Amino acid sequence: MFPKSNSSQTIIDLFQTEIKRLGIELRTGVRMIDFDREHELWAVKCQSSEIIKSKNLMLATGSSRPVWDKLKTWELNLKAPVPSLFTFKVKDEVLHSLAGTSFLDARASIEGFQSSGPSLITHWGLSGPAILKLSAFAAIELEKCNYQFHLKMDWLNKLTSEDINQSFRKNQTESPKKRVLAFPMFGFTKRFWEYICQRSDISEFQNWSETGKKHFKKLSDNLKKMPFDVVGKSTFKEEFVTAGGVELTEVNPKTFECIKKPGLFMAGEVLNIDAITGGFNFQAAWTGAWHIAQTVSKTPDD
Repeated sequence: MFPKSNSSQTIIDLFQTEIKRLGIELRTGVRMIDFDREHELWAVKCQSSEIIKSKNLMLATGSSRPVWDKLKTWELNLKAPVPSLFTFKVKDEVLHSLAGTSFLDARASIEGFQSSGPSLITHWGLSGPAILKLSAFAAIELEKCNYQFHLKMDWLNKLTSEDINQSFRKNQTESPKKRVLAFPMFGFTKRFWEYICQRSDISEFQNWSETGKKHFKKLSDNLKKMPFDVVGKSTFKEEFVTAGGVELTEVNPKTFECIKKPGLFMAGEVLNIDAITGGFNFQAAWTGAWHIAQTVSKTPDD
């Protein structure tokens, strides 16, 4: 879900408006170096030597390793962090030249995992919701193999191999003299269809009458299970979220309060929560924060 403006600034403006309306003190440029429980209060030590004290403390620090290291000293159960929601880097210069080519419904598969949805060819490989969801489903496994793995792409997720072969046979019967490369099929762009044909050993001037079962199989295989060697994930640290963090068993599911440390609350990616798209991760963070706000705002009489 996106704001009508299609700009993230709208969300920032919304929060800033609410902060002003509710009289919340917002402090920026303050670096925390440590936090701990001192008597009945939490003490947050800042780089400026200032110490901020409060009855309750909420950690919404995302995948901050120093914070996780601190929590480990309290023997909280943490899942090692790994990137999630990233694109795939593919070593294929011809594929890169097709950057911008998109597909409404493709299926991406690796051993043990698969995902379908819109997909996009980029200057470095593959992206789009199908790829991002797959990276989330297999985040831990892909980190273990150092993001070197085999991928198969089904560019025509809604069609079966037999559907595709019937289209080939129809072309062979109705347009035997037409060159295979010259007339893109299935709504593909000319450049992408040529890429499919080249990978299927279709020569430049080959017509449909010269195209038999062996070529049909190669074309069908490349349309339904084109293999790629993925050699890495998103460059420039473009991952959207991080999988891993404090296990959910360490917090009260109704209040998001740390069971072992009363008065300490956690929301967002500091917890071991990651979803299949970025919007769900925002919602998880905001929902957790809402529950925390409801909890800490209650008086003892409530």
